[in-house]
Amino acid sequence: SPAGREFLAYLQSADAFYAEDWAAARKGFAGLFAARDPWVAQTAAYMLARVELNAAQAAAFDEYGYFAGPEKVDAGALGRARAGFDAYLQRFGQGRYAASARGLARRALWLGGDTAGLARAYEALLGTVPASQPASADLVEEVDNKLLTAPGASLAPAMVDGPLLLATLDLLRM
Repeated sequence: SPAGREFLAYLQSADAFYAEDWAAARKGFAGLFAARDPWVAQTAAYMLARVELNAAQAAAFDEYGYFAGPEKVDAGALGRARAGFDAYLQRFGQGRYAASARGLARRALWLGGDTAGLARAYEALLGTVPASQPASADLVEEVDNKLLTAPGASLAPAMVDGPLLLATLDLLRM
């Protein structure tokens, strides 16, 4: 059946993804973007962006898992990943993978060395997560690791235009 072929194509694309065959995964998920089954279409849109993100970072980490810097990231794949997450969120803003897509979009900013963009994303997110929620501790840790105290981070006050991060940066420098 047509639906069965779509599910099979999804499984084959997922297999290619986990085998790190980015070209086959990209082709497979792209072919499912307009699938008849809503879950397959939504998942394919999300996974297509994930393929690009994984392809972008494939050579950016050393054998011990240390990030080698934005210059080691595949800029073309990273651009496609960012566009893919934006497209997913426009199409499925409240979708099953929306929270993950937002987090991975922040990862794309970090991988690309877009410190100002990452600061803006964190500032917006900090205003929405109540401090009493466990998620706020995770967010603070992420901000700390990826923005404020990351090795080699050169966060200048000019890159921060939000009051929470600017105050945090000022306190950190004191």
